Amino acid sequence: PRGVIKPEMVAEVEVEKGSVREAIVVPQEALVRVEGGYIVFVVEDGPEGKSAVSRRVEVGPAQMNQVVILSGLEGGDQVVVVGQQSVASGDRVNVVAER
Repeated sequence: PRGVIKPEMVAEVEVEKGSVREAIVVPQEALVRVEGGYIVFVVEDGPEGKSAVSRRVEVGPAQMNQVVILSGLEGGDQVVVVGQQSVASGDRVNVVAER
C-alpha cells in the first residue's frame, strides 16, 4: 500500500520453519550409522577408568552440521566426536578436550 515493494526488486529473506526451545544437539560427525538407525558413543566412568558405551539414538532435524537428538541421550552426557568410527563399546577412552 505504501509503495515500498516494487516489481523486480530483489530481497534476501529468511523463513523460520519452526523452533525448538530445549534440545540435545550433537555434531553430525558424532553419529555412527548402523543397521536400523544411528548410535553415538558416550563416555562413562567404569572400574578401569573411562570407557566408550554405544547408545542407540533417534535423530530429529539437522541444520548446519548439528543434529537434534530426540531420544537416547540425556543432558550432560559426554559424546565421542573424534575417532568414533574406530571405537567399540567397552573400549577405554581418554578425554582430551571438552566443548
